[in-house]
Amino acid sequence: MNINLPNFVGKNVKKLRRSINIEKSNQKLNDIQINTIKENDLIKCRIAIISHWKNLYGTIPNEQIIEASMDWFCIDIWPNIDGTEHLSFTWSAANKLMSELCPFWLKQTPSLELVILMIGVLEDPFATSDLINRIPTLVRRFVSRFKRKNKGNSFEALDSSITVHGALKLLKLSTAAGSAHTLNKIREAYKTKALDTHPDAGGSTDEMRKLNEAYLLLKNMYRK
Repeated sequence: MNINLPNFVGKNVKKLRRSINIEKSNQKLNDIQINTIKENDLIKCRIAIISHWKNLYGTIPNEQIIEASMDWFCIDIWPNIDGTEHLSFTWSAANKLMSELCPFWLKQTPSLELVILMIGVLEDPFATSDLINRIPTLVRRFVSRFKRKNKGNSFEALDSSITVHGALKLLKLSTAAGSAHTLNKIREAYKTKALDTHPDAGGSTDEMRKLNEAYLLLKNMYRK
């Protein structure tokens, strides 16, 4: 037989359940903090992440890469982590959760290696001693996710060492907020700039490489 509880009783039951879940999560965090995570392991992992990325792409992660990794963290990872059921994702919230697991954790400016490191720890806090061996897999997951989300766009746009602002400036396009750019406009700006930049026209190989990089980035961003 079903019994309909008064509204105030139902609300109290929900609060009690939520409280119990939070207590369980906190207990889990306390157990992890005491037993498994070592600062030296995380330092080694952070260095290994930077090294692995440089070996793959030859450059340090830029703003686009960091932004894409934060998007991955927020949308794909955060909802599936213990203790985040009633907590919206912010960089501060992620760092707070890390500090509960690791008393030595200090909040820093977002970077790719920190995002990868935090995801590795939060997804499997009991296996941080083996996290360094999972770094290639974590990086591969991030790159695969980017490619899936940006179908038709070259991953070179993400690897680019030039920012969107820098690319627009290089092609002498407006960088003002709300500026409307089309693929045709970007293409024409590239052709005009290339007439002076190409090595055959007195430019340098390095200048032409940067121009091509800027064009590729903007072409993939403004493609219909």
